[in-house]
Amino acid sequence: MPTALSFRLTFHGSIALLAGLLCGLPTVIETANGPMRFWHTAHEALILVGVWLWAASAILPQLVLDGPKTRAYFWAHLGLCYGFSVALILGAAGGFLAFEPSSEPLRLAAFIAAVTGILGATTGASLALLGARAAAAGAAN
Repeated sequence: MPTALSFRLTFHGSIALLAGLLCGLPTVIETANGPMRFWHTAHEALILVGVWLWAASAILPQLVLDGPKTRAYFWAHLGLCYGFSVALILGAAGGFLAFEPSSEPLRLAAFIAAVTGILGATTGASLALLGARAAAAGAAN
């Protein structure tokens, strides 16, 4: 049975999906060369992030995680969602790659957001692996 956190992940995944769809608008206006390439990347990546959160929401009730790990799973996915959203949109708006450190404030903010997204993705996937392994071990007994 879905939990309140599952519904919240679905909601935030829907926000990321909508942001990704909106990031596709500039690519229709111009060609995919230069800065438009960054909008195209944001468009595709944020749609993927939205679907990722929907998938994370769908499997959450099947994972065997204690309370703190369940909350960490939720917050890791929120970090991935909004970290990548901020990084990709700032990078597209500024015409730069958000995954490179820089001393310029906007690029640094985008890089920190990208690192937040990467840490969230890694943590969320690791917790899913732990929860699935615990569920499989419980089903085998």
